[in-house]
Amino acid sequence: MASAPSEDRESSLWALIESRDRAFARAHAAFQSVTHEAREKDDEIHRLTVSAREKDGEIERLTTWARELEIAPREKDAEIQRLVSVLAERERSLAEKESEIHNLTGEAQARLAVIQRLEASREYKLGVVALHPWRTLKEKR
Repeated sequence: MASAPSEDRESSLWALIESRDRAFARAHAAFQSVTHEAREKDDEIHRLTVSAREKDGEIERLTTWARELEIAPREKDAEIQRLVSVLAERERSLAEKESEIHNLTGEAQARLAVIQRLEASREYKLGVVALHPWRTLKEKR
């Protein structure tokens, strides 16, 4: 009979040890599951961080592009205004040159008329001398 309580006690100890081992196994499995989930969450956080950086880069690129689109029309307008000013200056200069040419043409025509009168007068005198040589002699005396 003495061995029966000892066996019960041993059996209870083994049952307790087995219960503890099962609890430990369940805790270990739960820990492994939580660790696996934590790694998955870390991986997800890493992927989201990388994605956020890519999105930030894309936003920065689009913001830069939008600024360029805002600046480009102003630069184009300034270039067009500069070209219009240059064109106006050239048109004014052309008008001045045309006026100068007109004035010079008028002066040239006046000089040509004087030259033609002088040539006509000289030809007249030559003709008079040729036709009436005695008359020119009298005028010279």
